[in-house]
Amino acid sequence: WVWDRLIWVFEGGFNLLARFYGATLRFFLWNVATQFLAVFIAVTSLAAGFYLVVGGFVGSEFLPQEDDGQIRIGIEMPAGTNLEATNRVTRQVEDLIVSRVPEATSLLTQVGTGGGGGGFGGASRASNAATVNLVLVPKEDRDRDTTEVIDDLRPLLNRIPEAKVAVTLNSGAGGGGQSPIQVRISGSDPDRLIDLANQVEATMLSVPGSVDVQNSDAARSPETQFVIDRNLALDLGLSPSQIATTLRTSLSGSQVGKFTPDSGTDIDITLRMNEATREDSTNLLQIPIKYIDGQPVTLDRVVTLERDLAPARITRADRQRVLTVGSGAGDGRSTGEVTDDIEAAINEQVQFPAGYGFEFIGTSETQRESFAQLGQAILLAIGLIYILLVALYQSWLQPLAIMFSLPVTLVGAFGGLWLTDNTLNLNSLLGIIVLTGVVTKNAILLVDFTNNLRENEGYDRKEALITAGRLRLRAVLMTTLTLVFALLPLLLGTGAGSESRAPLAAVVVGGTISSTLLTLILVPVVYNFFDWGGGLFSRGFQAAFGTQDTSERLAPEESDEKEKDEKEKGKDEGRDKPTTSPRPSTQPGSAISLNPTKQRPDADLA
Repeated sequence: WVWDRLIWVFEGGFNLLARFYGATLRFFLWNVATQFLAVFIAVTSLAAGFYLVVGGFVGSEFLPQEDDGQIRIGIEMPAGTNLEATNRVTRQVEDLIVSRVPEATSLLTQVGTGGGGGGFGGASRASNAATVNLVLVPKEDRDRDTTEVIDDLRPLLNRIPEAKVAVTLNSGAGGGGQSPIQVRISGSDPDRLIDLANQVEATMLSVPGSVDVQNSDAARSPETQFVIDRNLALDLGLSPSQIATTLRTSLSGSQVGKFTPDSGTDIDITLRMNEATREDSTNLLQIPIKYIDGQPVTLDRVVTLERDLAPARITRADRQRVLTVGSGAGDGRSTGEVTDDIEAAINEQVQFPAGYGFEFIGTSETQRESFAQLGQAILLAIGLIYILLVALYQSWLQPLAIMFSLPVTLVGAFGGLWLTDNTLNLNSLLGIIVLTGVVTKNAILLVDFTNNLRENEGYDRKEALITAGRLRLRAVLMTTLTLVFALLPLLLGTGAGSESRAPLAAVVVGGTISSTLLTLILVPVVYNFFDWGGGLFSRGFQAAFGTQDTSERLAPEESDEKEKDEKEKGKDEGRDKPTTSPRPSTQPGSAISLNPTKQRPDADLA
């Protein structure tokens, strides 16, 4: 009894909905003004969808950042800092983590390796660098997500004197020691290149949401240069190669022979200065290079020492020297938003001379390339769908009416991302590709049934559209609700990896809902307009050339007089004998009753 009552309530409610939809559709099909009103609503919805992205309400990134509870902290001390000093700072970082992050389960610290790689574009091996890998408890056992922990730690760690600290996710896009945003500056003159890199670094620091900014030129190591007085060396009969060979032998050693023990395995014999001499530059300069009249000529007579900081590494691309400035995204802003702001700020504030330039590399470059390729894939999918529909309907205009259901999905797709606090990323774009096939299904149901009513039942255009909408409303809503409820677990899931699946589900669910609501009105309106315009074109073509235009299968409308004659004839035949029709009839539990003896079976909607 309860079940029957529920079915009765549902059927009654659905019948009311179907009548309301029929009345609404009749209103929009009433005249040109109301049809333009429907198009205006659709265009406004499309503009609102784009504004959500352009206005910054929906951020963008390459891949969603999964909350697996792994954080990487890169520490970089001034060049030349020894391991003991670096280790002391690392201990401070560990104590701070233990006191401020109760969710921490383990710490893995490496001193003398990693360093600035924690978000600055690559690992390094130096005594002034360290890396701390932090692992949190599982997501379901903590109140904060990993991003909130990072936002809490970053300002505290940046207060440590002399240390540059970068706090990043240790997985996903931009994890594992790479900055998600990297700007590569190229040029020929090293000094000019360093100046430009410093300007870019200052510009990136001024951009809201740009965090953990690091210039690769800042990674420098102490360097001692031996400067030869060439004129004096020439007077003493010494060549630069002799002096260089002496230094190389003293510091690195030179193989002078082999020793073969009883085991038979040869051991190289290397000659070099002892450790005390190698580590003391004063003793090193006392090494004799040559003897003149029995008197030694030491290094300090022809060589002077100059100490400086040199780049830890020199990178070239396309035969040009390059420097990289890296940055992360924080303060609630997405990678795409920060990247766009950085690019605009660099173009406005930094002047690049001829022969110098910059480009985005790494994750930001991959994101732009992937988005462009997926955009092309979406356009290709739309084109293939249109070609297939043209072949099926043998019409160029009717498929256009169906294709109008695609743009209105964007307001729901982007709105779904905004409401669920997701970003436009690779998975989101895959969801849009899925939508191109899903949303056209409802439009095809309406157009196909409308054509059937007009060809086989003798309905005029508007009555066929209204009747098709009422009779296909149940199928449209059922398929839409089935898809929406099937994706809700992905959209609302909170388990491991849910961050990667939620954007796709948000796009498909939001796009399906918006396209269903707007398609039920927009597609009949556009169909009516194109069919009416096709009829005008066909009659004009016949008047001009005296032949019938067959480019549209349904576009040429029969004249009003001919339609009236056929309908009157059908009525006369119906008086003589009962007629049977393939049109739907009333069945127990059905939502719509269609009487085949009436010319306008839905006249009650007027």
